[in-house]
Amino acid sequence: MPAIRKKVHSELPSGDPALLNRIAWARRWVERDSSLEYATEAQLKAKAGSGKRSRAEQGLALRTLAWHALWTGHMDTAMQHCLKAEGYLPESQHRDARAGIYALLAVVHYTRGRLDLATCAVDRGLWLLKDMTDGEAAPAQTSLLLARATVQRLGGERARAGITLSRARELAPEEHMPLVEYCTARWLLSDGDMVKAADHAARSVDLASRDGNGVMLSYAHAVQASVHTAEGHPYEARLSFAQARKLGKAAGDLFIDCIVHTGLASVARSEKNTDEAQTLLREAARIAKRENYAVLRKGIALDMAECFETAGDYKAALEQHKLAWRLQDDMRMR
Repeated sequence: MPAIRKKVHSELPSGDPALLNRIAWARRWVERDSSLEYATEAQLKAKAGSGKRSRAEQGLALRTLAWHALWTGHMDTAMQHCLKAEGYLPESQHRDARAGIYALLAVVHYTRGRLDLATCAVDRGLWLLKDMTDGEAAPAQTSLLLARATVQRLGGERARAGITLSRARELAPEEHMPLVEYCTARWLLSDGDMVKAADHAARSVDLASRDGNGVMLSYAHAVQASVHTAEGHPYEARLSFAQARKLGKAAGDLFIDCIVHTGLASVARSEKNTDEAQTLLREAARIAKRENYAVLRKGIALDMAECFETAGDYKAALEQHKLAWRLQDDMRMR
């Protein structure tokens, strides 16, 4: 059984902060609640100590807390934890951890539409790992390459993004494979290759289910639902979106909630239910604007424009197109 799937049984988090941090980080994909519990306890115990070792353990605990904040869509909190962690973890002594933090910052930046800052974060993270072996640096390197591929794709460099994604796939440890398959499925679907997208979406669901990766399972179900929608299977799409919504709600994941609302709106549009689609898109737009998910807002605006055009409200449709154009301009590399 892979190490990531082994559970460390204990009634309460206790012991040395270093041990608590190792457990928290190892559990992050498969045991969200206990990972958060151990990271929080590690931070408290490290605060009670003094010296460089205690400061380092505070930084490592904050890295885990930042990771969980990001994977529940709380980008501001993730950013705050990352910036605090950097103050406790000198690059010269904690290259791998700092590279992982740069990967988190890259995701926060491109989610907010700042491709320039995301690129800087990725470049710095990869530079820190340049003298480390692929096996030693694989988790952080995979995260950084996935972030770089996303930035490249958002910047219109699809060919380069595909090459970068292939490199991430080569390096990815087992725990990252559901995420790699999710990204692959999402991009293939965007490119119109439904057959391959369906294959990778199914792999993402299967791998996340097999490994008990609850963090990725909601996203895997969501991309599989989008494939069902594209294939003209609204019933199956609604079932998969329901699974994604249930898992996301249990985790308090705002980002997947926004994705599900947008996806269900696509299902409603495919069924010619414009009113339902508009209601869902308005809620998605509200979440995306409030949380500053710039990376999602353009697509929501274009979907809303199509709804207005279908309803004959061409003035409102034009306003949504203008919003999408403005968001696209803001998304470009500065």
